[in-house]
Amino acid sequence: MNDEKRTKQELINELKWMRKQHHEYVRAENEQKKRINQLKAYEDYLSALIENKEEEIEHRNWELGERVKELNCLYSISNLIEKKELSLDEIFEGTIELIPSGWQYPEITYAKLTFLDKEYKTFNYEKTEWVQESGIHIDGEKVGNLQVGYLEEKPERYEGPFLKDERNLINAITGRMSHIIELKQREQELLDKIEFLEIAQQENIIGTCIWNIKEEKVYLNTEFRKLLDFEIKPEVDFIYVEDFFPSESQEAIRAHCQNKTHIHDLMIDILSSKRKKVTVRYFFVVKEYNKNDPRRIKGLLKIVEKK
Repeated sequence: MNDEKRTKQELINELKWMRKQHHEYVRAENEQKKRINQLKAYEDYLSALIENKEEEIEHRNWELGERVKELNCLYSISNLIEKKELSLDEIFEGTIELIPSGWQYPEITYAKLTFLDKEYKTFNYEKTEWVQESGIHIDGEKVGNLQVGYLEEKPERYEGPFLKDERNLINAITGRMSHIIELKQREQELLDKIEFLEIAQQENIIGTCIWNIKEEKVYLNTEFRKLLDFEIKPEVDFIYVEDFFPSESQEAIRAHCQNKTHIHDLMIDILSSKRKKVTVRYFFVVKEYNKNDPRRIKGLLKIVEKK
């Protein structure tokens, strides 16, 4: 029994050594566990980082897809506008059909465009609370409006359920609409002048007339004023409408305006300075409308008969 022969001190020293070894083993084991936990935490961090990157990449791909849709929509509308043979009606109708493709949820997107007294709608139009709008302006005056909306509720974004880029898109569309309206109007004004000159030459016309309906004033060229014996005064270049167009002639002109033909051709009576009726052939175009009512009319006058 060797253990019996060992001294008490030797046994105590051995016990101390064993305890020391045990402590070192426990410490090493704890260090190993700590290292394993650190590695696991790092692994979790890397996994989360990769997952977040994947989500970020997925979100960026989604955003890129939305931008592509918006640009394609705007590009298609621009191509439509560039077709010179199309009328404003055809451009507006085509634009309305293209609009849903540029928004997040094309299948539930509706649109409505108003211009003066006309409306253009998608087949699924139904006014809802989820809608954004943008005005159409010419020379600072609002002449129309564009609405784009959803038929169903969707998550909140920048402006209700709409993205910030969709706000930019609807503003860009109405900006293009304003531009094409102004361009078409100027083209029409030029065509009117050419056609009026041709009519004037063919019909030997000497009278020009602008009727400002809102102000109830008529403006005539000097030669025609003299022909009807109206006094020429530099400070007064107009005639009140009741002194030039009899009430029945005013009604006939207004009624003719409802036809919305381009150049109107009408036989009416006008009044001389002595309030004698003069039958004239009146060629005119409506230069401004307030909804369905004309605001300013420009025309040519040819005397047919003095009564």
